[in-house]
Amino acid sequence: MWPFNLLAALPSLISGAFGTVNNITNAISNEKINARKALTEEDRIAAEERVKTLEARRDVMIEEGRGSRINMIMRAALAGCVLIVLAKLMVWDKVIGSLAGCSAAPKGTCGIFTTDQLDDNQWKVIMIVIGFYFLYEAVRAGRK
Repeated sequence: MWPFNLLAALPSLISGAFGTVNNITNAISNEKINARKALTEEDRIAAEERVKTLEARRDVMIEEGRGSRINMIMRAALAGCVLIVLAKLMVWDKVIGSLAGCSAAPKGTCGIFTTDQLDDNQWKVIMIVIGFYFLYEAVRAGRK
């Protein structure tokens, strides 16, 4: 049943990922209005929970915008590791290797232009780092 819950939450996840601090602040004020207009206690409690969630998300975005030195160093280190692997795969193995005549060479004849197979976990880490980079940049560009 969890895939259906994930699919149902996907639109709010996508819109939340590209939200700006101003958009979240507007959503907070709208939810506070909804809490005051609520007819039942359940509706009021639900609106107040959404306000708390939005406030927490806004606070994280503000803190991320300030950017600490250790945060930037860790991001650069993670991105650098992925960049090295992808640059080796794309530039050295594919481009330079094909120019050296190794694109259709029999297996084992062009050893310096082959990379060991990356397993699923390594590809997941690469995709997470790349995805986070683009999401972070989209959020950051939205704040400007």
